[in-house]
Order: sequence, then structure tokens, then C-alpha cells
Amino acid sequence: MEDLKSSLSRVKLGGNKLLVNVVLFAKENGNLKPSAPLGGRDKGTGEGHTRSQGLFPKGHGSHHVKKGVSFLDILTNKSHSEGDEYVVVLDPSIFSLSSITGKAVVGRILGFNELRFLNSSLKSVGFGDASIQYVGGLTVLISFENGVDANRFLEAKDIWKQLFSSLSPWIGQSLPFERIAWINILGVPPHLMSSKVFDEIGSRYGKVIQPSQFIETVGDLIIGRLGILLDSGNKINGVLSLSWQDKKYKVWVVEENDQWIPAFLDVDEESLAASSELGDYVETQPKSVSGIVRDLSVVRNPKSWVILQLWKLRSLRKSMSPLMMCMLPCRERKKSAALGPRFVGSNLLIVWARILLLILLLVIAVLGWGRWTQVPLWVSILVSLIVSSPISLY
Repeated sequence: MEDLKSSLSRVKLGGNKLLVNVVLFAKENGNLKPSAPLGGRDKGTGEGHTRSQGLFPKGHGSHHVKKGVSFLDILTNKSHSEGDEYVVVLDPSIFSLSSITGKAVVGRILGFNELRFLNSSLKSVGFGDASIQYVGGLTVLISFENGVDANRFLEAKDIWKQLFSSLSPWIGQSLPFERIAWINILGVPPHLMSSKVFDEIGSRYGKVIQPSQFIETVGDLIIGRLGILLDSGNKINGVLSLSWQDKKYKVWVVEENDQWIPAFLDVDEESLAASSELGDYVETQPKSVSGIVRDLSVVRNPKSWVILQLWKLRSLRKSMSPLMMCMLPCRERKKSAALGPRFVGSNLLIVWARILLLILLLVIAVLGWGRWTQVPLWVSILVSLIVSSPISLY
């Protein structure tokens, strides 16, 4: 027994040692007598021992031991257990979204692509007036103007079966928590990088709904990115090992901070495809507000943006003669090129005013030369140009 106690006393957990006490009041140990403290010291004062008030002392690397928490949970910083959860008692009369009860349906989408384009899909089948609310994961709440339209949509099973795996009337029922998370996978060696490997890693954390788009000949060889479906609100930040042949590789899986939401929540998909004056320029810049990012597949086309700016500058030059362009101040020339032809009209008055001012100064110079013949004509003209240059060239 003493050898066992001595061996266990040398076991370390983090920065602490185990405190070993022999059970004195158990029936099977009733004939045992308390042994003398090791080394002749008082119990609890020797090296590696603590006072009986807690298994671990307060301080760095220690936790209070709570009911339902194992040593593994303590070592991995998982000290929270179900018994530690706080309970908030709500008023039983609370019932949100009661106004749409009877005229709304709740459904689970078949997949990620169906979720992204749900709004346009409903319009194509004659239910474009429906209002869509995103519940999370692959679940949406669709409300109609009245209960008749809601029932008509429920009865059109051949239609909604192409979009939903299940659909039911909304009566305030509880729904399971789900969310879509985007994860980055780092550490996969180049010779093992493939969509299959990334998807297999992602499946360890949730259901893969947007597989990795990794292409061997395109992109970097650092990160793999994919979307997964989760039933937990905890952020993913994990480490695992890949075993290949006789080698092992450490891989890190990190969830992106931004929360993904479908694009139809704040932008109509048809407006994203609306053409501009060029016919090929689409303003589809993703918007980030309070850490929420729209569908990441909607991005700006840099090439079209450059073409639009060149078109504006070309139209400006066609609308103005070279003399007008030269007479504009430098700052206004830049502004005109940026704003396009609409800005030109507001500057015509300024252009002609400067032309008249220059003519007036030249006339004064010529008349002055005729009155004061001692002043050469070229000097008078030069003075006029110098006087007018700050006005037309600043």
C-alpha cells in the first residue's frame, strides 16, 4: 500500500501532483490504520501536496473541480458541464411570430445551392410574393399574404419537392439548432492536397454541404476551404493528424469568424444580375456589416469596373473640345474624368468665363501697348498670360 501511495504521489497533472489518501471508512478497508506521513512531515504540507480544501491550488494552470468534470476535461480546459448551465426562466405567454401562424410554412432545403437561389426559384414557380426568413442551417421560414396561399404551396408537393426535403405548416413548433460554418484547413502537405482529403477532414466536424473547390493546377497550396453544417454554436478550432503510409502529419482546422447568411436576405438576386450602361458591368460587391458577410460567391468583377471607368473618360473627352479640357483646372479635370459626362455641363460656364477673361486681358495688353509704346507688345502679352495662368492651371 505504501509503495502504491508513493508511486501515485509522483504522478503529475499539469503543474500539480496527485494527493493520495487511503479511504478510512470504507467497509473493505475497515481494518486499515492511517499510515504515517511520508518523510515524517505533517499530512498536506509535504512537496506536491495541497490542503484538503481543494484538489488543485488556485493559480496558473489550475481549475476548481466541479461535479461531472473529469480530469481530461480539466486538462483540456473543458471545465463546463451540463450541471453548470444557467437557466433563464421565461414568461410562458411569450410567443414570437404569432402573426404569421397559419399563413407560413417551415422547411428544410435540399442543399446549399438550393438555399442560395431560393428566392429566384420561388419566383420561377409563381410564389415570388412570399417572404423568406432564414432560421439557420438549411431551414427557412416562408410566410405568405394569407393562409390560402400557404396551403396552396403545401399542396404543390411536386414543386416544393424540388427544393425542400421536408415542409410543414408553421404553428410555433420548436426547431433544432443548425448553422453553416466555413472552415479553413491548414497543414495538409502538397502531395496529399485534394478535394477528397479536405472533405474527409471537414466531415469529422460536421456534414459537408459545400465541398472543397480545390483544383490541383489553380490556386495556392496552403489552405483548403469548405462549408459544413453544424448543430453546435461553439467555434471550431481543432487539431488532428493525418496518417499516410508510415507517416503522420498534423493538421489545423479553424473556423472563419464571419457568419454566413444567404444573399437573398438583403439583396434581390435579379438585381445582382441587372446590367448597367455597359451591359456587362454588375455591381455585386459583398457587404460586411457587424461581422456578417453575404454569399461569398457574389464578388465584384474588376475587369468590368476598369472598363466602366475608361468608358466614362472616353465619353467626357468626346463631349469636350481640347480647348475646354485644357481650360479646366487640374483638380476639376480629374473630377470630370471620374464623374463622367454629367459633370461636364456644370463646368461649361466656368470654361467660357475663363476664355473671356483671357481675351479681355489680351485686349487690355494690346491697347496698353498702343497707348504706352515704350512697352513692347510681347511683354504685354506675356504679362497677360502670366496673370491668367494661375486661374486656368491650378
